[in-house]
Amino acid sequence: RVRISRGKYSNDRINGEESMRTSESLAKLAPALLKAQHSMGNIKALGKNPLFRSSYVPLDDFIHLAREVLNANDISIIQSTFSRDGQVGAKTMLLHSSGEFIESDGATATVELSTNKDGRPTNSYGQAAGSLVTYFRRYDGFAILGIAETDNDAQVVRAEPKPIEYVTGKDLKMLRE
Repeated sequence: RVRISRGKYSNDRINGEESMRTSESLAKLAPALLKAQHSMGNIKALGKNPLFRSSYVPLDDFIHLAREVLNANDISIIQSTFSRDGQVGAKTMLLHSSGEFIESDGATATVELSTNKDGRPTNSYGQAAGSLVTYFRRYDGFAILGIAETDNDAQVVRAEPKPIEYVTGKDLKMLRE
């Protein structure tokens, strides 16, 4: 299970919660970002999630596209991850060569381990936290760039996988693909 909460690190407010921080001026960043967005489209989901039978954009594919297009327009993308008060999260900053920036507040979640029918954890805290951080980096990056992913793995946050009782040779082959 995952609980999503908003942090408080910015100067734009949505429902009383802060959501974005920017430099005082965006006079140089705004047209550069517009030019970058014009040259990128939505990203096709090529990664496969066998547990949910879904597809997604792998983080490395997103980073490659973002850097290529943004760097050509004097913009860098910086993503930081954090853990505090029992929560993990990630946020994204677009930084122009002029020093102007836009920084998202990102997303945070409390990591709760799934358990099997015997009450034993089915994954480690590190694995669960790493999965959330990777997920947040992808979606926070998409949001700040104003692009979409053609996927259906958002269900990962809402649904729990059915436990696998036995792993067969077919299951191993599917997981390796």
